[in-house]
Amino acid sequence: MIISKTPFRISLAGGGTDLPSYYKIHNGAVINFSIDKYIYVVVKRQLGVVEYKYRINWSTVEFCNSINEINHPIVKKTLQYFNIDFPIQISTFSDVPAYTGLGSSSSLAVGLVYCISKLLNKNYSKNKIASLAFDIESSIKNRIVGKQDHYCASFGGINRFDFLKNERVKVKEISTSNILEIN
Repeated sequence: MIISKTPFRISLAGGGTDLPSYYKIHNGAVINFSIDKYIYVVVKRQLGVVEYKYRINWSTVEFCNSINEINHPIVKKTLQYFNIDFPIQISTFSDVPAYTGLGSSSSLAVGLVYCISKLLNKNYSKNKIASLAFDIESSIKNRIVGKQDHYCASFGGINRFDFLKNERVKVKEISTSNILEIN
């Protein structure tokens, strides 16, 4: 069983410049930080005899025998990407509800990519996990997403992310040692 705890984020500056339609022309940059609210993803390979190949627990429970039957778009695309053809159970829990503007779908994508990659004994870097989670989520029909949420969820902390025309992402951690505390 693999469990991830992936943070949500608050954006400070540069929102919109993380969209491919922008950074592929002008480059983009955002400053954001993760907060102490999380989404938890639990992935368990099912052993023995199971009635359904895929059990997905989110705001509803799905029992499916084919990936194409899965309704949750991020789970479906992630399982397709990794070509998961064995019985698996995926459960999600969150500190905050969906649609709060805190990057919850991207945090879910990052957590799920992390869990499945670990289950398959793949040791991906934070950058690879963020990039892959973005690719998976942006491949969902009619979904326009930027990259900042995936990178903040993967790296955590306070960062500046530069999104370059060549698809590279530069990450610069912002130190909090220069912030004055006033009592």
